[in-house]
Amino acid sequence: MNKRLNIFISYSHKGKKILQTLEKFLVNLKNSSQISVWHDEMILAGQEWDDLIKTGLQESGVITLLVSFDFQKSKYIRENKLTAAIEKHKKGQALVIPIKASSCDWEGKPYEKIQGLPHGERERTLGKLFLVLMN
Repeated sequence: MNKRLNIFISYSHKGKKILQTLEKFLVNLKNSSQISVWHDEMILAGQEWDDLIKTGLQESGVITLLVSFDFQKSKYIRENKLTAAIEKHKKGQALVIPIKASSCDWEGKPYEKIQGLPHGERERTLGKLFLVLMN
């Protein structure tokens, strides 16, 4: 029996639509218990969100970055989520997969040398992510 893969999704709240699209592509893997997905939309009222985000990152084997201008602009993402994600990736503790959610420049960003998925046809891009997760 295969171990379930924990996936953390980091995104800008202004790009919530791409998160919803990604979740549609992952539903079969979730329903078959091959993956579990966590993002901050799962935080309930009254919960300590910063601690939950840190725990979600710690427990993940795959960290998906939905990169957009707003994602890059977010100080919280840069200083907390992104720093921890890249550190785990460099240590071999997690696979970071950047997905270009909108047109933006990756040059000089901590994930610029990590092979990502291109922006374009979302179905094809998210389909490629599905294949990566299955292998």
